[in-house]
Amino acid sequence: MAQDTSPIFEMASNITLSGFYSSTLHFVTWFPTRNGATDLPPDIQLMSTSSGDLVIDLSGYFSGIADNYLDTLHSDYAFVITPQPFVKSLHQQNAEVTPTAAWDFALYPNPTRDMLTLHFDNDAIKDVAIFDVSGRCVAKYTLVSSPLLQIPPNRLANGAYWVQVIVGENMKTKKLIIN
Repeated sequence: MAQDTSPIFEMASNITLSGFYSSTLHFVTWFPTRNGATDLPPDIQLMSTSSGDLVIDLSGYFSGIADNYLDTLHSDYAFVITPQPFVKSLHQQNAEVTPTAAWDFALYPNPTRDMLTLHFDNDAIKDVAIFDVSGRCVAKYTLVSSPLLQIPPNRLANGAYWVQVIVGENMKTKKLIIN
């Protein structure tokens, strides 16, 4: 009798995650979850779809790699999705990534529990989005033309957030703490 050597299950080649801000750039950073873990997929940049879905292509990372325990307790991989590149080093002094754009915005007070104020250098049309640490858009303000935007943080739970401002082709993201 011939022995059956077919795989018990087939891994999907893509993971589709929903609930992201539509047509927005996201950064996917991979981490090993066990000592001596195998090769990691490369860190990538992905654009979410117009419906807010993010599709992560996993083809070629699981097939043919021995001893990949792909259940929740023994997975070889974990990943983080953020609106800015995730810095893996815990010893780096300045973990924020500073874009090369010449414009900027002020975010104060930070940390805050009262009214949050964003101050912009000019009246250019801009889009503002607030993301939680999982990369989910929790608030957005489009076509903002005023040099000041005040946001009541009472809709946001205590914790860390990313505030992203897009003006034309320029984008800047800053950390925000609600306490």
